[in-house]
Amino acid sequence: MQVNDTGYFKTGFDQSKYAGNLRFIASYGNYATQREIVDMGELFKEDRSLVSIPLYRDLGKELRINPIYFDYNKSNIRPDAAAKLDKIVNIMRDNGDLVIEVGSHTDSRGTAEYNQALSDRRAKSSVLYITENGIETYRVYGKGYGETQLVNQCEDGVKCTDPEHQKNRRTEFKVVRGSLRR
Repeated sequence: MQVNDTGYFKTGFDQSKYAGNLRFIASYGNYATQREIVDMGELFKEDRSLVSIPLYRDLGKELRINPIYFDYNKSNIRPDAAAKLDKIVNIMRDNGDLVIEVGSHTDSRGTAEYNQALSDRRAKSSVLYITENGIETYRVYGKGYGETQLVNQCEDGVKCTDPEHQKNRRTEFKVVRGSLRR
């Protein structure tokens, strides 16, 4: 099975052999084990032959923490972002085996190379904030995605408003190892 860089893997199934619910347990290296129950009838109702199951868990979605955002061409932590990062720090203090990926993004303005470097700086500033607030460095790492994962249509050559571009200038948090106490 191949796991892609977004934490998903796909495996093929012959839909005629499976009905009802199937339980999947996915693990990869030292990453978090993901357990999912998949209703095969719902998946194959649309005549799909591939099942896709998340291996990384989106910490923001699980805990209802929205991404943090950055100003145009900046990588410093804004006050609104600091409040959200404080929540991440508290969650990590309460869950000592938790390891997270800090994934940072840019809008599409500027070159792809520049945006990759900017997203790397955003990831580093987010990780630095978390580690300066008492979380061990081995428990959090950053990854810059540049403009490769836009959340809207605002790609190169498309005219967008600043609020539309703002949605892409974000950092998201994913659990890559450990358990999360609710």
